[in-house]
Amino acid sequence: MSRVSFLPLYLLVLAALACSGSPTIPTTPQGGVASPPTATTAPLSASPTSPSAQPSFTPPPLPEGTRPPLAFTPQWTPQGKADAQQVIQDYARDVLGLQITVTTGGGRVKDLEIPVAYEDGVSYALNLAGVSYFGVWTDGMASVSMGSGSASGDFVTDIQEGSLGVFSIRVKQPLPADGAAALELIKATYPGLAALDFFPAEPTETGYVYSYSKADDYSISGGAINLKGVIITAGTTGGRRPGVTVVWVIVASGALSTPFE
Repeated sequence: MSRVSFLPLYLLVLAALACSGSPTIPTTPQGGVASPPTATTAPLSASPTSPSAQPSFTPPPLPEGTRPPLAFTPQWTPQGKADAQQVIQDYARDVLGLQITVTTGGGRVKDLEIPVAYEDGVSYALNLAGVSYFGVWTDGMASVSMGSGSASGDFVTDIQEGSLGVFSIRVKQPLPADGAAALELIKATYPGLAALDFFPAEPTETGYVYSYSKADDYSISGGAINLKGVIITAGTTGGRRPGVTVVWVIVASGALSTPFE
């Protein structure tokens, strides 16, 4: 058979392949099989808003008449040990008739050994004060605060603007058997209060409480300093050890007496 006779057959084969729909395998210019195309993935775009650009959260306003939560970290700067010693010793002598020697400056409301029912009032008054001091001695602890919102640095001016003295003293004796014995122990522990006419207040779960108030001048330091709007609350409570009674007192005046009215 001649070469020309194969041409029609060859053309028929090519036509059949074209109509079959079989995929065409790509080849390289050198005749090899080309690699399949690789899909490319576009990089993820960065978040359009950075964390620092996120809107800040503003808490909803408190209901009218609601007091903000009290923080046990008062908004005042702790004072030095030497200042705390002097202020607390002077206040103890002039107001409470006590002679004490403060050995350590520093402390917090929870250390004062007063009934829990009064801790919030003391913390609130501390936040109102211009300056506050804490101190410890052998048998007790105290805090003294002065001023209203700020302190001038003048002792007489600041203490007359507002003052708060909180003292707790441990006495080695059992809890008083009744209210009369409790009042007697309070006056014996704080001689400067012995002449005051106290009246019974609502007792706490752990002891007796007495109160005294005076709207006009309450003189201290031999009459050199006059406190106004004085409210005194004193009581007895069980100590942290058996056979010990804690005799405590809160003396508030001026702007710092507001939480105890």
